[in-house]
Amino acid sequence: MSPHGSTHANTAPADSASDAGVASQAGPTGNLPVDVRRAHVAEPSQHVTVLQYSAEASKNWFDFATWYRIYPRNVATVADVQNQLRRAARYGVRAVSVPAAIPSGEESYRSVICAEAKRLGVRLLIDISTAHTQALGRTQPIDFPQMATLIEQWFSQGATGIELGIEILEPTFPTHIHAGYQMDELGALLDSLNPHAVTSIGLRGHDIDLLREHINDRRIQVIRSDAYAMMMAPHTVPDMLSKVFAATAMRNSVPVWPMTRHMINLMAGILSGESVALCLLALPGLVHFEHSVLSDYPSLRHALRLRDSHQLMEQKVAISSDLEAEVTRIFIGDVEVRINFNTSRSLTLADGEEVLLRSTPALKSSTDSLHASGNSSNPGTQASMPATAAAPDTRVIAPRSLAWIAHPQD
Repeated sequence: MSPHGSTHANTAPADSASDAGVASQAGPTGNLPVDVRRAHVAEPSQHVTVLQYSAEASKNWFDFATWYRIYPRNVATVADVQNQLRRAARYGVRAVSVPAAIPSGEESYRSVICAEAKRLGVRLLIDISTAHTQALGRTQPIDFPQMATLIEQWFSQGATGIELGIEILEPTFPTHIHAGYQMDELGALLDSLNPHAVTSIGLRGHDIDLLREHINDRRIQVIRSDAYAMMMAPHTVPDMLSKVFAATAMRNSVPVWPMTRHMINLMAGILSGESVALCLLALPGLVHFEHSVLSDYPSLRHALRLRDSHQLMEQKVAISSDLEAEVTRIFIGDVEVRINFNTSRSLTLADGEEVLLRSTPALKSSTDSLHASGNSSNPGTQASMPATAAAPDTRVIAPRSLAWIAHPQD
């Protein structure tokens, strides 16, 4: 089905912004024009959702649309951070958060890492999170005057943002304090150092009101959240993506897709974790990798190359779901992600359709129960073979898997 085939569509009301991860451009505020439309086609088992938004206000970040967090407890020395920085750059990552300080206390840390980031073309965010505090063996954060001096030193050598880490939304969770620091003080400091500085945070939990407060907080530009995550199925994918893109309309923002094992586990269902990851990577906006996920699926490196070459981070989106056939088609620019949710039937491609990339399905165990690789704390150990770029003569999409498809040019 063509992504332009929906007629007599009614504009759907915007959903709560708490159901999305969003990134806003520092500077003047204003809504991005987001057009969320749904249409029911002739077949009652099908519906189409067309999502359109203008990305012009965030062009500044599209060259840096793939982010990676170096988890503080996984590095102790300058060499540790340098190696992870280089590894991320090889995958095409262009924004990396690094610990503000490291346990070894090496004096060369900041100058070496800033020089390496400049050489690699990577933007640096400075991690001042609770995890950073713990990695230094401290029970309390570094006091603010000392941290302010540290941040100033990083920014003087090219850093452009702050990472606040992952926090859990709870009823007593304050919106004015993160990582142990007052957001007003931190925001004023960043404004004085770089008016385009970015502050990033991960929020877990499903308290809608609390999450709305954070999304409306202009002191934080990048918010990644699992609140909108649903187990992927033909009837849930359009609703989930509609909520994400509707949320971007509430501020000058683009979606943020958290590439974490936790997020992938929530969404996997009968699909493999790899299929979930490849689906998220095709969507416009920012993708934010936690430290472990890049090594979980060998296919991600090729997917990131395709994401860049097809400029998927800034494309419009249309979705078609056939509930009876259990197939969902997501059109992003000139690429389609076709998801086969059926557990027994393969899909045959039409003449002229080219498979750019495909996942392998979650396999059945000896007891005939499905094992989706996203449903484990270590997806690398699952009964699912790694995906590779598909051979040119591959004409089918296996059950419980997906493919990225290039359509013939008109």
